Formats: sequence, C-alpha cells, structure tokens
Amino acid sequence: DKSKNVDRLKTLSNISEGLGTNKFLRFSLLYLTATVTLSFHLHSSPAENTNMQKELMPYWNLTVTVLRGKISSSRDLLSKCDCYILLKLPTACACCHRTKTVRNNNAPEWNETFGFRVHSGVKNILELYIYDDDRFTRDDCCSSILFDISNLTLGQKLTKCFISDDEKNNELWVEFKVTESSESPKPYFSNGVLMAGPFCALDVKAEKLRTNVNNMLLKLRGAFKEDCLISGSEENLSFSQTMRYYINRDLETEFSLMPSQDVTEVEGANVNAVNPLSSIFMKQIPAKKQFKLSLPVEEGTVDLQVKSEDRSNEDMNVRLGFDIPMEENNFLVKRRKVVSQALQRALKLTSPPEPSKVPVVAVVCSGGGTRAMTGTYGSLRGLQKLQLLDAVSYITGVSGSTWALASLYGDADWSSSDLNVTMESVKKEISKSVFSLFSLEQLRHYKEKMKEKEKQGHLVSLIDMWGLVIEYLIQGKKQMVTLSEQQKALLKGQNPLPIYTALNMKNGKAGSTIESEWCEFTPYEVGFLKYGAFIPAQNFGSEYYLGHLVRKLPETGVFTLLGIWSSVFSLSLTQIWSCVTGVIPSWAHKIGEDVTQTDTDDKASTLDTLHISPMTELAKKLSNFLTSRPVISQANNFLRGFHMHRNYSQNSDFTAWEGQNIMFSPISVVN
Repeated sequence: DKSKNVDRLKTLSNISEGLGTNKFLRFSLLYLTATVTLSFHLHSSPAENTNMQKELMPYWNLTVTVLRGKISSSRDLLSKCDCYILLKLPTACACCHRTKTVRNNNAPEWNETFGFRVHSGVKNILELYIYDDDRFTRDDCCSSILFDISNLTLGQKLTKCFISDDEKNNELWVEFKVTESSESPKPYFSNGVLMAGPFCALDVKAEKLRTNVNNMLLKLRGAFKEDCLISGSEENLSFSQTMRYYINRDLETEFSLMPSQDVTEVEGANVNAVNPLSSIFMKQIPAKKQFKLSLPVEEGTVDLQVKSEDRSNEDMNVRLGFDIPMEENNFLVKRRKVVSQALQRALKLTSPPEPSKVPVVAVVCSGGGTRAMTGTYGSLRGLQKLQLLDAVSYITGVSGSTWALASLYGDADWSSSDLNVTMESVKKEISKSVFSLFSLEQLRHYKEKMKEKEKQGHLVSLIDMWGLVIEYLIQGKKQMVTLSEQQKALLKGQNPLPIYTALNMKNGKAGSTIESEWCEFTPYEVGFLKYGAFIPAQNFGSEYYLGHLVRKLPETGVFTLLGIWSSVFSLSLTQIWSCVTGVIPSWAHKIGEDVTQTDTDDKASTLDTLHISPMTELAKKLSNFLTSRPVISQANNFLRGFHMHRNYSQNSDFTAWEGQNIMFSPISVVN
C-alpha cells in the first residue's frame, strides 16, 4: 500500500494500463463478460510525492564503426548482395546515417565511423539495418538489430559480431566506443519512467529568391510538425513565409527542401525516397536566439531566418506522476464523509465512522454491449435499494457498461434519484426500431456532427458515427454532457467517481501480434497509469509535443468517447477466430517477424539485443490481414516526443500488462 492512488488502482485489477505510440493513439475494444464486481480497500496513509523531478545527467559521445559483414545469400537472383547499413538512434538523432553500398559482394567491408551525442539518462537503443540495394525496386531489408548502448562500458572499446539466429547466419561486425562529453549537463524532467528533453519552439521565416521551383516542403526532421509547405507561383518567384516548428533541442536534425509530391518514408528509413532539393545537417539547434541558413535550389536560393524560443519543462501541460491529481484528492475528502454517513445508515451504527478510516469501495463493470449496460443499471439499482450505493467511491467500466455511466453522469445528482425512473427512460429508448438509428434524419445528424468535429481540427473516423448511434440509442435526441462537464456530478462528492477505460492499440511491433495498453478516462484527467502521464480531460484530442500543449482544440463530444470505449469493429480476424471457437488459432504464434533475443549482461535495466528477420512481402500482407482492425479511432498522441528513462523497468511504479514484455521497444514512445 504505497499511496492514495492505490485506492483506485485496486478497482482496475482486471482492466488497467497504457501508453501510445506514433503520432496518434489508436483505440480499440477488449470484449469482456458482462459482470459487475465489488472491490474493497482500506484507505492508506499518503505516500511520498512521486511527481516529476529534475535530473542532471552527463552527455555521452558514442562512436559506431561499421566494420564488415557476411551475407549468406542475396535477394537478387542473378548477382551477389549490394549491401549497405542504415543506423538510427532516435533518442539522439532524427536522421538516418548510411554507409556506402558495396556492390556484388557477400563479404562487404565498410570501415565507416559515425558519431552520436547522447543523453545518458535516456534509454538509448541503436537500430542497425542491413539492406540489399536494388536499382529498380524497393531495397530489401535482410536483417535488423536493436542494441542497447547501456551494454557498453564508459571509456572502453567493444567490437561485437551480431549473428542472425536463422538459417542464413548473416554476420555484422561493429566497433563501439562511448566516452563522457565535456558538455555541461542540461536538466531533463522525469517521473522515473518518462523523460522530457529541452523543449524549443522555432519560428522559421523562409525567403524564396530567384528559383523556378514553385511548391516545396520545408522539412525539419524530428520536429512537430515535420513538414511545412512553401507555396509560390510563376508570377511571384520571390516572397517570404513564416512557419513554426517544435523540437527537442538535443536532437541532431536536418533542414531539407523536398518536392511537394511523392515524399514518402519506408519503414522508418528513407529507402528509395525522393532526394531532397537541398539540405543542411544540424548537430544541434544553436543556443543563440536567432540565426540564418541558406539552402541553394537550382539557380536560386531559399534563405531561412530562424528564431528560437526555449520553454521550461517545469511548465509542462502533461502531468508526470503516479499519485492521483489534486482534484481527485479533493473529491475523496468529500466522498469519505458521504461514505461514512452511508455506512452508519446501512450498518445501523450509533455514530458515523471516522471519514479517514472508511473503506474505499469500487464497483468494477465489464463489457458486452446493451447486456452490460442493463447489467450495470440493475446492479447500481440493487446497491441503491440496499442503501449501499453511497458507500461506493469509484465505478469503472469498459464497453457497454460505459454507456450506462455516460448517461447517468449527465444528472449531477443521479445516485440520490430513483434509478427505476432512469431505467424506464432508457428502456423506452433502446426499444426503438433499429431502422430509426439509420433514418435519413439521423444520418444527416451524424454527418453534421462529424463535419463539425472535423472543422474543429479533430481526427474523424467511422467510430465517431458509431458513437453517435450509441448516443441516440440510449439518449434519443438529448445530447450527453462532455467528459469534463461530468465534474458537476462530483463537486460535493455526491456520486462515485467514474473511470472509463479503453485500449490503445500500438502499431505492429516486430515479434508481437497484439500490443495494447489501457488508457483511463475520468472527468478530471485522461492518461496512462502505466507510464504516469495524464492530461486534463477537456484537452483530450489536442496536440501535444514534449509535454507542452501546442494546439488547443475544442473538447470532443462524449459520442466520440462512446465510440472509443465500445467499438464493435476493432477485433482482428485472429481475435474473432478465438472468440468464436474458444481456441487460439495455430497460426497466431507465427504471425509477425521472427525475433531472437540475445542475453547481454546481468543488469536488470539493460535490454537484450534483438535480431529481427523481416518477412517477405507476401507474408507481411498475410500477417496484416490476420491482425489488422478494419476501423480504428485515432486521437493525437499526447506523449509524443517523450523518451523512456534508462532505468524505467526498475521503477516500482512502472507496470506492464501480464504476458507482455516490458523490455521490448521503448523507443516507440518518441514516435
């Protein structure tokens, strides 16, 4: 029993965790049996503050020398391999480094050295990709390696041979050396699991002079947003335009001008991508507030006037911490008084118990559509009849049970009202004809609401329409209050605190068919308990970078959240097979890339080296078919830009879902 948040963590014993990847969070549904259970927990004394702290740790200079390789077979039928190596270290550099191509040689030698400036407090994973160059089709990835540089000893060289554990036994010889930099450490802010680097806003004024290229993209790699369009016309060849970027100042990056069409990324590496018109590599964003760059384009130039502005991470808009928020703590103080009086009535005590000593009771509701919704209503009505509803501090739900909760919390005093009346109203609504849900009038309404959401800047999908269908099914034409407006039902502690849950589905990671994490929604906050990161409920869907709110969007309607909490479209073919037959299909463990883990040392915080053998194009298409979900709801990822702490896996507050590998691919957080 560590802290106040233990009071509610116990309520999520079967449904907790989360974190997102990439630019977006991708929400899906886990179907559970429609049940309601009670969880009891005695209030514990307050724990020490686990909120974010400032950490000063040195920088390291990492040198990587790609020596030689041995490739057993070529992807080309008529020649030997044309090999080159791609190096990526996303926590230090937003660009890819690449060796030269050694033509027609299955035992290539490169002897090329690359340097990185890395922060020692971050979990740094070096990615090495062995590619076979092809002049006519997409380059083939022969093998890839993920190597934790924590395996290296400061000041010592290490020559390592990476051998793929498959029939090919490809070899790659690499020499590493890491030394401590003389550069003064800069503060990183962390909660022991996530780390935030120095946040920098860049205003870039582009002046295009005497060039015939009308439309170009100015790309700043690793920034938010990476691409900004520089537009022009044949009549006006000279003009100026100002753009804003946000970036981690510690990242090595690159300003580049690209054609406005056909700019693509291939599996994280610019293989066969369009060559830039011009580029400038930057070891680090200069510390001075203003500087100039010039990019030659054909017979003209594009001059960049860059103005930088640093922002303190002490003012971050993402709360990093594992304790409950202040608003929830204030709610519990008020709720304990209500619980104390309820226990006196229910147990016929002569005096109410001391509020600080009353148990924290949670109702845990699972999913199953309208069945779960009616089960939730009936269970809450039963507790009300037993005079025990006021003894409950938390109600948590997923799928259909969230339909009931979202409807109830539109009434600020629902738990003291007669639930029989509410249930009769819902019964009348859900008895409507199914065809009325998709009448022309309703379809027009759905379209208008989705257009309105899109105009606000939010991402829109069919999940929003499904949420609108659910809202009309249980509420009729009465619109539900927003998630943050449900705080009115908690102002005096008059109702239990609702916790809605959804699954964040990660993009396919190598060697994993399903990688998902629980995200929780309350009227106060939305976030991932697993990583101790939360944002205000009204800001869900807004754009964040490195913990800072960079674009505030209007709060999403509850219909969007209903779709996120209860999407019927989100089961993959493999999961559908398991649900129908009750048996995990024999092909499930064969889906995905072949991954081999190699033990490196006895340090608990050091990741194993991963050797990944890529799939063929046909196998990849089949795997995507078996594991993809036809319709997914997306929301802007408020964890974009964060890195993992080098010792995140040793943090007692960090929790991983049972059966998942907590040491796998921490670099996904920053994407």
